[in-house]
Amino acid sequence: MKQSRTNTSQKNTVLKFQKKNGGFTLIELMIVILMIGILSAIVVPNIGTWMSNYSVSKNANDTLSALKFARAQAINLSETIIFSFDTEGFSMVVDENLNSTIDSTDPVLQSEIYHRTVTIITNTIGPTINFNQRGIPSASGLIRLDNGTTFKTITLYATGGARIQ
Repeated sequence: MKQSRTNTSQKNTVLKFQKKNGGFTLIELMIVILMIGILSAIVVPNIGTWMSNYSVSKNANDTLSALKFARAQAINLSETIIFSFDTEGFSMVVDENLNSTIDSTDPVLQSEIYHRTVTIITNTIGPTINFNQRGIPSASGLIRLDNGTTFKTITLYATGGARIQ
């Protein structure tokens, strides 16, 4: 009989211990909320900067890819490809009538408008680049995309290669 009382006593102690540790105290919850608030205050302002940098990087990468695509298409099709810039973006057409200008009859290969905050600030190449049938551009130089806080510079080489700096 004594053993039975001891077991019952131990069970009651265990049950009491489990009931006490069954939840969180108000202080623990307040500390967690405070930590979330501090982390949010650190992270949220950086999201705006990250988005701004991302838009410039994305547009620079898209432009670089399009320049490489234009060169490849010029070689593939054995046609002159005209790559045209303006402050808001670029377009790429096949110069079928070989007049080195973009006409309404020239088929468009690609066109892109930059993010509203991104513009071309410096373009030492000029408003258009013609890639000949061998993929050689009519001009080489720098294209700088800027959003006021961040910029990326694309270098187009005389050989037709390009890279982002």
